[in-house]
Amino acid sequence: MKKFAMVSLAGVVTLGMVAGPATSLASTHEDPSTTDYSDVDTGHEEFNEGFNIYLALTNGDVILRQGDQRSEYVSDVQRLLDTRGFSTNVDGIFGPNTADSVRSYQDTYGLTVDGVVGPNTYQSLSDRHPYPNELFRYGDRGEYVMEIQRFLTEERGMEMAVDGIYGIETERNIRVYQEYSGLQVDGVVGPKTWDSIFTYVR
Repeated sequence: MKKFAMVSLAGVVTLGMVAGPATSLASTHEDPSTTDYSDVDTGHEEFNEGFNIYLALTNGDVILRQGDQRSEYVSDVQRLLDTRGFSTNVDGIFGPNTADSVRSYQDTYGLTVDGVVGPNTYQSLSDRHPYPNELFRYGDRGEYVMEIQRFLTEERGMEMAVDGIYGIETERNIRVYQEYSGLQVDGVVGPKTWDSIFTYVR
């Protein structure tokens, strides 16, 4: 699992940054709370497809094993394996290399080592990143912000720059995500929004 950069200042964990502490972007951007998001293309179709894949695999409606070529499901598992350091080609084909990566993952995390992706293995693969006990909002910068952006773009099909800057684009994507997921729409990533982003939990 990808590690987050953190810096401790006076006992308080803060975002790891090269450019210095979080600064407000209000002087260079419009107020996000007054922005109309109705015509923003944020990849809802991709998000909905990904959520359906998540439900099918965690509920056991779909179980994957070597030889499976249900590309949308297999590709999702392959991406998660690769993200967690168990290298495999993301080609949508559950071949011998993917099976070996699944077995290695299962062995590493104390799961039944059978090379089959059932509910327990998939839930473990898609388990959330631990919440870092901070609120992330418009104007923030750093590694945590970049990880939120990366996960929303690569795993949830939304569209935004992955630059570690919580600007107007990230703000409006968070608001759209919160509305879609039945969360409080405030544009702030707190514990509920964080957990939802990293697990599809609603």
